[in-house]
Amino acid sequence: MDELNKPESVTRIAKGTRVKADIHTESDIHIAGTVEGDIETSKDLVISEGGKMTGAVIANGASISGKFTGELRVLNHISLSKTALVDGFIFSKSISVDEDAKLIGILNVGDEVDVMNAKLRKVKKRAIQPKKETPEKKKHSKDSEQKELAIEDPEPQKPHQNRYLKKVLIGIPGSVDSNKAEDIRTACEKFMNALGFKLEIFDEPDVNPFYQNLSYTRMSPESTQDIQKKFEKSKEIIESALLNNENTETEGSELQKASNEIVRVIREFEEFTLILGEVVLLQFLENDVQTIACEIVPDTLQEKIKTSPDLIVNPSKVYKFIDNN
Repeated sequence: MDELNKPESVTRIAKGTRVKADIHTESDIHIAGTVEGDIETSKDLVISEGGKMTGAVIANGASISGKFTGELRVLNHISLSKTALVDGFIFSKSISVDEDAKLIGILNVGDEVDVMNAKLRKVKKRAIQPKKETPEKKKHSKDSEQKELAIEDPEPQKPHQNRYLKKVLIGIPGSVDSNKAEDIRTACEKFMNALGFKLEIFDEPDVNPFYQNLSYTRMSPESTQDIQKKFEKSKEIIESALLNNENTETEGSELQKASNEIVRVIREFEEFTLILGEVVLLQFLENDVQTIACEIVPDTLQEKIKTSPDLIVNPSKVYKFIDNN
């Protein structure tokens, strides 16, 4: 992929999505959901109305229409719209605040401000002392508390929830129009939703060649082996869809529909690589021979993609890599 001609990307936290993680990126970040963690970007941060973030931010610029709590260090300009609610420490060269915007905290703004090195000012907070109760009131409150405890059922202990993060990577060695791009992304989302995963982060795709990187998460008490088995089952269902065989199992009906949709949408392209968590589906033409394959993603491929993301837009190389590992 030609880095010089690569379009600028945007990392989006979709509405209804909750992210608990630190994010480091070279792209703009648009938050419509909820983020708990630190963000560092060389571009701009946008928190739309309804979006929420708690943490520390380092960004080139910031436009806030939602809620922000924490430490905000912006190298250039901060803009707060009328729906913004900002509570924390703010360091910036300049700031504009619309009427009705709510700003609580400490500002350090001006051309002379060293945004990256300015230190937080310590503020003493006054502790609120509880009111003293008379012995009679204490006895009454204890009696009431004991009665409440006597009739209250013990809360059942919730099973431990594991967080699973899986990637959806789409690579097509050619241009893809916006409608087709949306069709592919929607089909992938239905597939991952059927496996219990929700979209967390996605980047705007490059259109020539087409490349998209999406992150999906699932909170579940299930083990890693259980999740692996789900993907192994999904591989069989995709293979069934490729053969145009209908899977009549009720349990797999939603996954079957999603698999059929993926096959229908993606096979419109002569060459593609599609990684759905632990499953890779690819197709390419080489020496007048059409190859289509569906495999479980080896760990070595996952590691290779981290260092060579351009591999995704070359399905022939992906196939050979899997074959050799």
